[in-house]
Amino acid sequence: MNTVNVVYFSATGTTLQVVQKIAEGTGLTVKETDFTKLKFGPTPPAFPGDELVIVGLPVYVGRVPSMLVSYLRGLRGDGTPCVAVAVYGNRHFDDCLIEMCDILTEGGFSIIASAAFVGEHSFSDKLGGGRPDENDKVLALAFGQDIRNKLNTGAALLAEGQIPGNRPYRDPFMPKGPPMGPEVGVACNRCGKCANACPTGAIDQADVTQIDFAKCIRCRACAKTCPDSAIDILAAPFLEHTKHLIEVYADYKEVLTVL
Repeated sequence: MNTVNVVYFSATGTTLQVVQKIAEGTGLTVKETDFTKLKFGPTPPAFPGDELVIVGLPVYVGRVPSMLVSYLRGLRGDGTPCVAVAVYGNRHFDDCLIEMCDILTEGGFSIIASAAFVGEHSFSDKLGGGRPDENDKVLALAFGQDIRNKLNTGAALLAEGQIPGNRPYRDPFMPKGPPMGPEVGVACNRCGKCANACPTGAIDQADVTQIDFAKCIRCRACAKTCPDSAIDILAAPFLEHTKHLIEVYADYKEVLTVL
């Protein structure tokens, strides 16, 4: 085996940092499939059985993000060894890992390892701020090395019960009320960086003040990209929910790896 395929969705770059470091640890030649820009409608690829695949996703309300399920189900393996990686914003990954592994197994992949890493929460840098940090990256690199060692000695599938999570999966809690999304302030200079960063095409390229809240996934890639801090989600329910998360889930969470 010479190749590791890194397949990821990473609106703000945290998931990307984790899976790249894991891939580096394997010592294999890295190929990347970035399906972050869903608005471009990428076709899910198929992978042969003699290559390794690492799939990295963010956790949304303890589950695989609903808008990613169709793409994930479209990936195809041929008994292909696969590593599932969930990156969560310092609350919990709940049933995301087991849901990922179930979907990938149905698609012909053989799950040989899984992991849950912490990435800075898209809502606030007070939740997992700065993560993955240097310690996380050291752990990711070591995890990649362990995966390579497992491949060299004959990769065994993860057994039922090894992957944390529950079936049936948790019902994702979604706040009631109208859709929420970012608002553009007077400091906006119409540079268009927010529209380019938006993974779902919610922000109009021609007029960034026109935003489709129904498409917004509240990743805040727009806010993190804006050079003038001129766009953000300001709706009271969003700010109240973020405050609650900070109050309850600000403690340092450890990385979980399963081999």
